[in-house]
Amino acid sequence: MNTNAQAMLVAELEAELFAACKRSERVLKRYALSTRELIGKMGAVRAAKHIVQMQRINDGFVDLLLKGKAKLTVEYIVAKKKYAELFGEEVQAIAWNKVAFACKEFKKY
Repeated sequence: MNTNAQAMLVAELEAELFAACKRSERVLKRYALSTRELIGKMGAVRAAKHIVQMQRINDGFVDLLLKGKAKLTVEYIVAKKKYAELFGEEVQAIAWNKVAFACKEFKKY
């Protein structure tokens, strides 16, 4: 991937993360300050990697899962195939493992 295409993908990631913050703030009725600050300080890619690789699960993540809004989590966004070149297989696997159980639709028997 050339640097121009990668820069566009990073910008798309950042926009998607900020949009998810905004939507999650409406769902949870609280400001996603720590996520916004990390993106501002570290940049979208480094901040997302940091959040995904944290051992501790934050309250906002759990609250979004409980409300059925896994698609608003950083982990879900990082696990998307279109961002594979930014994060690599290992980080995407960690991200997907954190949200997979909440995203799969189970067949009703």
